[in-house]
Amino acid sequence: MAEVDPKDDTIRRFVVWHYRYDLARRERRNVLVAAFDNEPEFLACVRRVEAEVKQRRGRGKDADPRERASGVVYEPGYLRRAANAHLLSRAMRHRVSSLPFEELSS
Repeated sequence: MAEVDPKDDTIRRFVVWHYRYDLARRERRNVLVAAFDNEPEFLACVRRVEAEVKQRRGRGKDADPRERASGVVYEPGYLRRAANAHLLSRAMRHRVSSLPFEELSS
């Protein structure tokens, strides 16, 4: 398997999420399963998680109807752009009149 770091913003990555109840946080949320550098392994992992959920539902154990597997593709630079957008949003909320735009492009 070609698993990669989901936070590696230099590469295109396929990230698998499992929406389920998280005991540690005592809430339902998307929990990171894995990240891959190619689509076939990503799809295989999504199918594996879906099969596990379906199997548990068939046995009647932990049969949460909202539980599911999903995924997303993050292009290179996605996290940097998201951080920049968050910074701009916060600046606008606080009515900041000027920002160091040279920092945003790096």
